[in-house]
Amino acid sequence: MPFLTSIRQMAHLIVITIKAKFLRALILTYAHLRPHQKLSPDIVEYIPATSNTTKTSKDQPRRIKTYIYLPPKQTPSSTFSSTSAPSPVLITACGSGFIIPGLGLDDPYCHTIATKTSHVVIDIDYRVAPENPFPSAINDVISVVNWVLAQPARFDKARISIGGFSAGGNIAASVAANYFPPGTFRDLVEFYPVVDASHKPGEKVPVIPVERWRDAKGKGKDGGSQTPKPPLGGMGSVPDGVMLFMRDCYLAGDVSEGMLKDPRVSPVYADVERFPRRICFVTCEYDVLAREAEELAERIKEGREVVVHRVKGCGHAFDKYCKPGSEREKVKDQVYEIVADFLRG
Repeated sequence: MPFLTSIRQMAHLIVITIKAKFLRALILTYAHLRPHQKLSPDIVEYIPATSNTTKTSKDQPRRIKTYIYLPPKQTPSSTFSSTSAPSPVLITACGSGFIIPGLGLDDPYCHTIATKTSHVVIDIDYRVAPENPFPSAINDVISVVNWVLAQPARFDKARISIGGFSAGGNIAASVAANYFPPGTFRDLVEFYPVVDASHKPGEKVPVIPVERWRDAKGKGKDGGSQTPKPPLGGMGSVPDGVMLFMRDCYLAGDVSEGMLKDPRVSPVYADVERFPRRICFVTCEYDVLAREAEELAERIKEGREVVVHRVKGCGHAFDKYCKPGSEREKVKDQVYEIVADFLRG
């Protein structure tokens, strides 16, 4: 009966919201207790939510918080000046698992790109699920893109790039391949993105040889996403159950085949011709999301400049919370330089 189905759906949403708030509190507390650098964006900008599918208050339009990072020769006053040449811009979406606010996680990356490429970098505090399920986060990124496009005197329309990390990579790829005409974005930069939600995490196969996978786990079973600890530290992959829960939250419990294969949810199903002409994928050999990103890169490479850099000895979110002076920090710096070089191209 439709009524009972509706009741079950409401109950399910209430349960996952409670669980998400609990998980969010644990992760944010853990992150707060870890050593971290003070955030230092050059501008904190609140951008109006303008997407036609975004709900706003009758009294006060909702605004999207962003951190803006400027190249060394720019200042907050000069970047708003009509006499300055338009700047290339990178719009980026942080990792979140779709449920955890992550604005500021990519502060070192944003500074690196702004410093080494002359890009203005805009980091977006998009809404998270389950309180704001699909397509809320996408709508927020669309609003920021429209804000950039509406300012050709400030931002070079020929050099607008977009990218993201993990769930943010999913959102960035979705926006680039589904919502704007081809040619809107010069580059797409993807760090360990989830691009195919149609397969359960436990069905995803690592890119490293299964023998190494078994040896590192100390088990004789094939595959699986409960990855061993990578040699350079950090996590391997997000655990199966957590990934499934995050997907459930993002899609408000709708895990039908039609939804999971919707190209806005799984960019791997998007029209190849809609992707930008230049794309950089950063994948990690201990992350089970690597294979789907690399397969997407292979599928869309014809007629494009597609760069895939697989990070050795590392897993998902390898560039976060690196110990100063560690080998993983050196790898992070090297990868950021690779991306900066790509954006300069």
